[in-house]
Amino acid sequence: MDDQACLQEHAHRVEQAIRQMTGGLIRGLQVSSHNNSLVVTGTTDRYYHKQLATRAAMQAVNDQTLKNDIVVSSR
Repeated sequence: MDDQACLQEHAHRVEQAIRQMTGGLIRGLQVSSHNNSLVVTGTTDRYYHKQLATRAAMQAVNDQTLKNDIVVSSR
């Protein structure tokens, strides 16, 4: 498996882990790969949900660089 395919697999795993841990509370959740790192984006209305997303992502991959760009904003 090449590096890009591996990153895409990790991105899918991270997205599923975040959805499960947050109960789908991150609107527009996307996990993409850029420059050998994973970037998590979406919107939520609580910092706690962003924190849960970070925890889920960190548990889903061990040595992968992660960037959490989830925006906390009221609807």
